[in-house]
Amino acid sequence: MRRIWLGILLLCSALPLLAQSGVKEDYDTCAKQSGDVAIAACNRAIQSGQLVAEDLAATYSNRGTEWLGKGEYDRALADYNEAIRLRPDYAEIFNNRGNVWRKKGEYDLAITDYNQAIRLKPDFAAAFNGRGIVWYTKGEFDRAITDYNQAIRLEPDFALAFNNRADAWRTKGDYDRAIADYNEAIRLKMDYIHAGFGLGLVSFEQARWQDSMDYFSAVSLEPTNAYGALWLAMVQKRTGNTAYKYDLLERSSRFKQGWPMPIVSFYTDAITAQQLLDAAKNPDTRKQQRQLCEAYFFLGEWQLAAQQRKSAIPNLEMAMMVCPFSQSQYDAVRVELKRLQGK
Repeated sequence: MRRIWLGILLLCSALPLLAQSGVKEDYDTCAKQSGDVAIAACNRAIQSGQLVAEDLAATYSNRGTEWLGKGEYDRALADYNEAIRLRPDYAEIFNNRGNVWRKKGEYDLAITDYNQAIRLKPDFAAAFNGRGIVWYTKGEFDRAITDYNQAIRLEPDFALAFNNRADAWRTKGDYDRAIADYNEAIRLKMDYIHAGFGLGLVSFEQARWQDSMDYFSAVSLEPTNAYGALWLAMVQKRTGNTAYKYDLLERSSRFKQGWPMPIVSFYTDAITAQQLLDAAKNPDTRKQQRQLCEAYFFLGEWQLAAQQRKSAIPNLEMAMMVCPFSQSQYDAVRVELKRLQGK
């Protein structure tokens, strides 16, 4: 997401009016701050009726970015639509609207907006990266890599693009390239939790259990990272480490309530397998798909570690059926099922 502050660069002639009316302070706060403070300032600036078209477009776009950050996707879309109506030649707004469509699962609309952002600004690395994420989510891994390559060519220090390209290499089973890209992402941004998690996934898929535990252990040091702790517990159980339950209980006191806490509860013997699967159900179809994917995967892995292979395989197969391409469990369960078939 990129905030837009046209201000002095575009509207020097408008500044005296803004300064006299007191709107300039709200305009600047909307552009520079975040959260409810920014939204309130954006509201006042828009309602003043004193912004010229370019500044009004920027203000709508900035408010849209705040709504996007809050997960208020329909409000974000409404603001980006208005910003584009006022300023149809501004690439950043199309990129931001593409981000909203991607979050909503409207992938074709997202690609259309990323395409337009790139047409308006051919060196727009963020738009190539965003479009790459959509291609990856759709299972178009080679197209995703092509876009990540372009994003990296344009911005050689783009840590997120390296991490995303690593995900695509991992999904394709090219682990050497995946490891190189995850390491580069970490080099560029030393606290990059996602890249460390990705290295843990690569190690898991290669059955390098100790390396996997080392990476997940490092990731789980982030206090609220429930997934790092869950993957660590799962691999610990897989290797016969009976302390996994107590380690997970100790860490879980820092986690937020809600999903994936039911998986934590199952791994610490607080709920049954059926209660876990019931907890994964959700009226939001996309959210339910993600949660069922994780529930079936972690349940199947627990059963596999507990020498309950006959029960584990159907649950892992269910995970394979429901997991989206872009979810980390998809690659892991695909590799796990291949391992089981080879035995």
